[in-house]
Amino acid sequence: MVEIADPQLRGCIDIVPSAAHVPAGETKTLRLRMRPTDKMILEKATLLFRLAAIDVERRGVPWDNLQQARASASDDAATRPEPPYAALSDAAVELPLKLSARSDSISYVCSQEKRVVFSTTVLYHARQHIFVLENASEISFDYSWRLVNAASRSAAHRAFTVKPQSGTLQARTKLDVALRFSPTEVCDFSTVRLELMLPQKDEATPAMFLALDASATCPVCHFEILDCPTLPGRDDVRIIEFESLGTGVRNRRRFSVLNTTKERYRFFWVDHRQALPDGCATDDAAGGAGGEATAMGGSLQPFGCVTRDGEIASGKKYEMELLYTPMSYGRHESFWTFRVPSQNLVVPFQFKGVVREPRVDVDSPSLNFGKVLVNYETRRTVNLVNREHLPFQFVIDSASWFDSALSISPMKGVVSPGGKLAITVTFKPSEEKLYNFNIIANVKRKAEPVVLNVKGSAYKIKSTMTLLAAPDAESGQELYSKVPANHDFGSLQVMEKRSAYLSLRNQSSFELEYLIQLRTATRHGMMQVPSNPRMGLVPPYVRVSPTHGSAAVDEPTLIEVEYSPPDTHILQGTTLKVLVGGSGPGQNVYTIDLSGSSRRPAVDFSFTEKDFGPTFMLQSETSSDVPERPTSGYFGSRADLVITNRDATICGVTAAKLEDVEEFIIDLPEDLEIAVGESFTMPIIFAPRELSVYTETLELTLNGCTKMNLRLKGRGVPLYLETESPEMQVVDFGHVSSEKGQTVVKDVVLVNRSAASVTFTLADLNDILRDNCVSWQPTGPVVLKRREKMQIRISFCPGSRLRPFLLPLYAKLTGPFPEEDFSVRVLNVKAAAYSSTPGPARG
Repeated sequence: MVEIADPQLRGCIDIVPSAAHVPAGETKTLRLRMRPTDKMILEKATLLFRLAAIDVERRGVPWDNLQQARASASDDAATRPEPPYAALSDAAVELPLKLSARSDSISYVCSQEKRVVFSTTVLYHARQHIFVLENASEISFDYSWRLVNAASRSAAHRAFTVKPQSGTLQARTKLDVALRFSPTEVCDFSTVRLELMLPQKDEATPAMFLALDASATCPVCHFEILDCPTLPGRDDVRIIEFESLGTGVRNRRRFSVLNTTKERYRFFWVDHRQALPDGCATDDAAGGAGGEATAMGGSLQPFGCVTRDGEIASGKKYEMELLYTPMSYGRHESFWTFRVPSQNLVVPFQFKGVVREPRVDVDSPSLNFGKVLVNYETRRTVNLVNREHLPFQFVIDSASWFDSALSISPMKGVVSPGGKLAITVTFKPSEEKLYNFNIIANVKRKAEPVVLNVKGSAYKIKSTMTLLAAPDAESGQELYSKVPANHDFGSLQVMEKRSAYLSLRNQSSFELEYLIQLRTATRHGMMQVPSNPRMGLVPPYVRVSPTHGSAAVDEPTLIEVEYSPPDTHILQGTTLKVLVGGSGPGQNVYTIDLSGSSRRPAVDFSFTEKDFGPTFMLQSETSSDVPERPTSGYFGSRADLVITNRDATICGVTAAKLEDVEEFIIDLPEDLEIAVGESFTMPIIFAPRELSVYTETLELTLNGCTKMNLRLKGRGVPLYLETESPEMQVVDFGHVSSEKGQTVVKDVVLVNRSAASVTFTLADLNDILRDNCVSWQPTGPVVLKRREKMQIRISFCPGSRLRPFLLPLYAKLTGPFPEEDFSVRVLNVKAAAYSSTPGPARG
């Protein structure tokens, strides 16, 4: 629903439809129609739209009261009443719409109320009259102008034009209307009037028309010249302007003169810097005199006329041709008159000419070659640009520089209209100095030459190179440019590093760039070694640092050349080149042929890989007594590595620490040196702490450079040395009589269920069993292989009364060091001895 709140709008505005059902997601177009009956100005008046959510039976079917009105207007059409609906909410939502409107009657004011009268005007000339039309109403209106001729067969209205012809005039604004009178024939112009056409006007709006009056006269002739102003203060003097693109150019201007009379007549052009030709007042005398006059009108006269005289038939045109040929820059003026003696016509003219410099120049006024090596040729290109519509010739003046260090091509040519021509400048200095040239290019018809400034400086590369044995050495081998030199690194051990140092000193007046190239011989020929992180890691095992850079003035630049072969190698066919001063014929090139070799020390190792195999993980009960042992009380296997020096010099051996590894113990003195022909035994102990497999690599270094890797392996296993059956773990002799020297013997089977062989000795740790008359066999060391069994015989022969006892029998294993004992209980012996003789019992 729509509610019109403003009372001014209720009677003059219609909104259709004013009620409607809009389905969800759809749009509805409303049309507002205003029919004001009086002057009205409304600013932001309010229209209220009431929106309510409803539920209809037939969803998706739109309805509005405009459809109901259309149906009720026809007897045959079925009416469409508003569908029944149910409101979903009690309160309606109000949506305001602000409306601004203005209504008024068209009213205007014209500053011209009287007849417009033009002065007498010569044919083909024009006069203009301006008046003001003002919109006095509060609304804009459309307008147009119409010229009406009362005489039906007259074309007088065609001599008048109005600007603007039509348009829209906004409220309370003014418009300047230009009425122009330009006759082309003589007739009666008083029958023409100007009418204002207003499509929106009503009956109360007055009509407007202006009566026009003008007259025209026929001239003797008409000059068809475009853009021909008059001299200020002298409307009778016409100005013809020329523009010349440079000097020495013949500029032409053509126009036509129309004979508007009914008679043929003769004309003359007269230059007032010369005397008036004899007989110019008569047609007969003027012909010969005019023809003999020079076209230029004097030696310094830049203006001339090709058609100095001639005849024009009635109603015909004659083409005139004027010339402007300036020989100097500046502005030129000359007064001429056009004369028709038979009609007593004299028309004064002022010829004005100006010379404009041709827009021909180089795209860059200066060219700087910078620093160029002596006898090195450098080329640059500049463009000679022509921004004019005419071609221009140019010639480069070779005398403007006169130096063999500079050459230009081409030296002359033609630049096409709107184009450009490339000019190549070549700079090849022959001596070390600063160069500065001003190249002059003379362009035809251009007063000022085109100047190109060329600068540059020449330099020679001055440097020295010294080969040093150490970075802080004060003297060394002097190297000379383009003279090959040799350097021998000597004989190295594998992985040994030996360096040579190049000291580059820049004796020039500016920084010099240097580049180092390393080439080596291959089966495909000489190849360059790339300067990347792998340099020195692949043959020829030579690394250069740095490979390029800048050498400061009078400061030494140190370059390191390092030879570090990782294997036996012979360095030959390798060349090092140092290029100082960039690329070119003047650079200094230092060439060094490198040589050297590497070998491994003649040192023998008894083994390079040792597998300790299964080793018992067992801790000694006596480890606290010898805490200085590196095994820390763990059982271990030992292997002795024999290192023999068969080289011609003493060999130093060092071992790298095994970080976070306690299972492999290396006993190697620091700063070990093995004399020539001698050997050294290095014990290696494997003492596992866990039931696991161990693999380590021990790195030995010979003479501080050659690396030797020793692979060590081992496995920690538990010790399972036990009796064949659990019943045998306790050997019970019972009560044995001690009076008759009775001996009781029992046999026990011992089994090695471990993963490795075990060497042991049956032992009584504190001789307690022997004090209690217990003995056993075997008593010496026993080697029991994996899953092997052996019989142990235990004897009990008491000599006196003994109290009952239960004592253990141990298997004693010897560790890597004699001071460490590793004992494992094998079984327990239980017995007692009695006697009929009274006395105390032992035990």
